[in-house]
Amino acid sequence: MKEQKVKKQKTYISIRLNIMFLCIFVLFSAIIMQLGKVQIVEGE
Repeated sequence: MKEQKVKKQKTYISIRLNIMFLCIFVLFSAIIMQLGKVQIVEGE
């Protein structure tokens, strides 16, 4: 019974880590796209 609880907790932590990394990836992608837009549109 205790092993199942530990396994479930590890899975829960793994899912949370994946969601956190996905959010970070999306934020960095948005920053890179904004920088690209500034370089192309503003062109300075």
